[in-house]
Amino acid sequence: MYPKNESQNDRIEEFGEYILSRTVKSVHRTYFLDVRATKGEDLFVSITESRKRQNPDGTQYYDRHKIVLYKEDIMRFCEEFGNIEKFLKENRPHYFEQNTNRETPSVKVAEEQPADKSELAFEDL
Repeated sequence: MYPKNESQNDRIEEFGEYILSRTVKSVHRTYFLDVRATKGEDLFVSITESRKRQNPDGTQYYDRHKIVLYKEDIMRFCEEFGNIEKFLKENRPHYFEQNTNRETPSVKVAEEQPADKSELAFEDL
């Protein structure tokens, strides 16, 4: 995704400084949920899906897809995500059960510490 000669600092400037980052790992995918700041100190959210893939020659690579939510869209996104959660809890409550006997492993949430050590809730955006 990034040219090999590009440094981490270049990526931070291009895509915004990391404020808060969370990782959700499942069997076949990893999701990165990041709150970042622009140079003008506005916050935005980026959601990245990463999947490990294999080339025909056997080498592996990561297929990534990114969605960026800007400040004017965050509240509507959260509202609709809440509506989806409500629908699923009413129609598929078993999706929310913590059952360790399932064949497929449950989704694990790994938390990363924010860069400035301050806690920022998604609702604060």
